[in-house]
Amino acid sequence: MKKIILFFLIFAFSAVSVFSQNILNEILKRQEQHSKLLKSLQGEISITKSFEGQPEVFYKRGTFYFLPSQTYALSIDIAKPIKEIFSMYKNEYVFYQTNPSPIFLDDKAAAYSGKITNSQKNTFILFSLLQNFSRKELRTNYDIVYTGEEKTVNGTLAWHLFLKPKTNSQIKKLDIWIDSNGMPIQSKMLDNTGVSTTIVLNDFTKNSAINADKFAVRIPKGVPILKN
Repeated sequence: MKKIILFFLIFAFSAVSVFSQNILNEILKRQEQHSKLLKSLQGEISITKSFEGQPEVFYKRGTFYFLPSQTYALSIDIAKPIKEIFSMYKNEYVFYQTNPSPIFLDDKAAAYSGKITNSQKNTFILFSLLQNFSRKELRTNYDIVYTGEEKTVNGTLAWHLFLKPKTNSQIKKLDIWIDSNGMPIQSKMLDNTGVSTTIVLNDFTKNSAINADKFAVRIPKGVPILKN
């Protein structure tokens, strides 16, 4: 009798495992197909940062423009809580803070520019997944587990994937939520310093024309530009 029960338990576990793998394969297939068809993306974005195990540290909300055909052609215009503009274009980034920061107690506008770093790429890894990121690349770089369907912060029902880097990485843990069209719409990344970053995309429009000037940051005269 015990052998029969054990047999059915093993059989049930195997069936669930195969079922989960089939779903995961379908999700990654849709994600790959979506990334190939995506030419542009624009919409609303929210960014939340906190320290591991701690409440929210700060919350930002604004709009974004993204061209996946270019290398990190991404512009984020934060409206709240303070005005900020962050742009990554042709391997260069520019960050412009137009108002004093309540976090760092800056009393003047400031701008920063330099080469795009791996840390910046990791922070916005959600947009990397929106580029032509193949299933093979994902499986090569990450152990991937499908954890079920969940609602995102904005209430959209999505597939939740847990990704663990296979090699040494600045990323300790990564969660991705993908909608039924195969589009990653939410990410939560925990880095090795214990900082957790959640990015949520909302009210977006796909494949509409976006001019290159959307990625140009116009800094007023008199504002110092610090090179990194």
